[in-house]
Amino acid sequence: MKARRASIFLETVIYLSISIIIVIMVTGMLSISLKTYKKNLYVCELREIAQVVEDRIRYEINNSMGIDTLLEDNKKVYEERYLKEAYKKICRVGYRKFELKNINDRDYKVIQNSKFIDHRSRTMYIYKGRFPYQIGNYVDEMFVREREFPEKVEYDFVIIYSKNKYKYVSKFTIYTDK
Repeated sequence: MKARRASIFLETVIYLSISIIIVIMVTGMLSISLKTYKKNLYVCELREIAQVVEDRIRYEINNSMGIDTLLEDNKKVYEERYLKEAYKKICRVGYRKFELKNINDRDYKVIQNSKFIDHRSRTMYIYKGRFPYQIGNYVDEMFVREREFPEKVEYDFVIIYSKNKYKYVSKFTIYTDK
C-alpha cells in the first residue's frame, strides 16, 4: 500500500514539474513575442512619421525659392558621426515661398512669405508667421549638409527619431536651383 502511495506521489510531482516547465516556456515565448510586437509597432510608427515629415519638407522646399538660412543648434549632439561627415546640427531651416492671393475673380497678387521648419521640443513644425503647423513628433536631432554645384544646390537631410528606446534614422536629399 505504501509503495502504491509513493508511486502516485512521484507521478504527481513529475506531472507538476512538467506542467511548471511548460507554463514557464509559454510565458517566456509570450513575453518575447510582446517585446517584438512593441518594437515593430514603435519602429513602424517612427517610419510612418519619417515618411510624412520627408514628404512635407520636400514639398515645402521644392515649391519655394530655395533655402535661405540654416540655424545651427548648439545643444548637446548625441550622434556625432554626422558631424564628422560635414553635417551641421540644425534646429531651424528658413526659406521663402511665393503664393498667389486672389484679389478679385480675375486678378491675383504674388506674395512672398518667409517660412521656416523648426524642431525644438521633439516636435517638428512649419511656421508661417506666428502660426505653427505640426508635421511630426519624436524628432531628436536634425542634420543638414549643403553642397553646391554649378547649377544646383544639394541638401542632405538626416533626421533622427526615437520613441521609448527605439530609434529610426531618416536620410533624404533635396535639390534646389541656384
